[in-house]
Amino acid sequence: MKDFYLFSNLWPETTGLLRTIWISVKGKFERLPKLYAQIDKGMRFKNCITISDNPKIIKGKKYIDSKEFKLIKKWILLNNEVLLDHWHGRNDTKGTVDSMKKI
Repeated sequence: MKDFYLFSNLWPETTGLLRTIWISVKGKFERLPKLYAQIDKGMRFKNCITISDNPKIIKGKKYIDSKEFKLIKKWILLNNEVLLDHWHGRNDTKGTVDSMKKI
C-alpha cells in the first residue's frame, strides 16, 4: 500500500474501534476486498484484514491481539455490505460513513 491518497481513514470515534481503519475502492490489480488497521500515530500499516463473511488477517498478525481482532471482525461483519459497496465503487466515502454502524 503506497498511495495514501486513494484511501479513506475512519477514526475510532467513527467506528468504535481502538485503531484508525483505512478503506479504499478496488485497485486495478486487487482481488480481495480488504482494509488496513493503523498500528501507531504515524502512517504505518503492518496488517491487512479481509472484508468478508469470515474476516481474516492476511498480513501482520503479530500487531493485533486476538481480543482486538474479535472487535474488528465484529465491526466488519456489522458493516460488511457497506464496506463491500465502497470497495466495489458503489458508494463514496460520505455515503459509506453515513451508512456505517459503530461498535
